[in-house]
Amino acid sequence: MVFTGRYYVRTGFRTVNTLFRHFAGSLTSESAVEGALARTCMASQQSWKFDMKTKPPASNVEWEAWAKRDPLFAIATVPDREKEGKQPWREQDFFKLGESDWEDFHEAWTRYGLDPQSCLEIGCGAGRITRQLARSFRQVDAVDISEEMLAYALENVPDKHVSFHRCTGADLPIDDSSVANVFSCHVFQHFDDLAVAENYFLEIHRVLVEGGSLMVHAPIFCWPMAFERFERMRQVHKRWQDWKASVNRTLIAAGMFRPLMRRLEYPLEWFYRQLPKLGFENVVVQIIAPKSSGDPHPFVLARKMNWRLRNSAPTLTEPQPGQAWV
Repeated sequence: MVFTGRYYVRTGFRTVNTLFRHFAGSLTSESAVEGALARTCMASQQSWKFDMKTKPPASNVEWEAWAKRDPLFAIATVPDREKEGKQPWREQDFFKLGESDWEDFHEAWTRYGLDPQSCLEIGCGAGRITRQLARSFRQVDAVDISEEMLAYALENVPDKHVSFHRCTGADLPIDDSSVANVFSCHVFQHFDDLAVAENYFLEIHRVLVEGGSLMVHAPIFCWPMAFERFERMRQVHKRWQDWKASVNRTLIAAGMFRPLMRRLEYPLEWFYRQLPKLGFENVVVQIIAPKSSGDPHPFVLARKMNWRLRNSAPTLTEPQPGQAWV
C-alpha cells in the first residue's frame, strides 16, 4: 500500500477541457486541422502537480476532531456504540458492518454498470468500505483529510493494490482520467454548501476515464408544489445551522470538543440540472436500504460523458428564477 500527500491544481486543465467540450460538436474526422486541434485538447489532460493553493472546506474541522476522539463511531454513528457507550464498536463488528453494507451498494452499482478495473473512494475514513472495495476492484485509491483516519485504515486494510492519499478536501490527489469508478458514502452530507459538492464533482469528472461511473451518497429532498414557501423556511434553517457550525468550530479550535457534525441536504433536481453541466450523463438517483439498518440511503449514480462518441455538446439547462441553490 502507498500513503502519499500529493496535491494538484487543475485550473488550467478545466479551462481547456471546457473549451474543448463546447467546440467538440464542430469536430469532424474529415478535417486534418480539426483533428489536430482535438488531439491537442486531449493531450492537455495531463496532470499539473503543484502545492495546494485552494482553501480547504471549513467542515474539515469537525471531521479531524472526530477522527482523534472516536474514529469508528464518527463513521458508524449507531446509538450506544461510541467509546463511552454501553456497547462500543469492536473492529470485527465495525468491518463486518462495512461488508454487509457494501454487498447492498455493490449490487445496485453492478446493475447500473461498472468496470472492475479501478475505483477511487472519497472519504475512506477508517477503511470500513475500503476493505470491501479491495475485493471488488483490481486497483483502489482511497483519500481522506485526516491523518488519524488514514493511519487506522492503513493498518486495517492490508492489501497491496490499495493506495491511501491525504487530501485537503479541495482537490483530489489523483491523475487525470486514471480511474474507472468513484465511490463515496457518508461524506457529501457533511459539506457546508452545494458549492463544495460541485467542486468535488468537477474533480470526479477530471479523474474519471470517459464512460467511467460514480456512486455518491447524499441526503436528498424534493419539495411539493408550494416550492417557494418551503424553500424560504429551508434557507432560514440553513442560516441557523451555519451559525451553529461556526460557533462549534471556534470552540474546537479552542480545545473544546463538541459532538456536532452538520448535515447538508440536496435538492433532487440539483443533480439532474448540475451534473450534465459538469460533463456527466445517465444521472440516476436510487434509494438503497442496507440490510444492516434498513435506513434508506439515497445515492446518485452517473457516468462521465464520452465526448468521442458524441457529435455535438449537450444542451445545458439553466436554473429557473427562484431556484438558486446554496
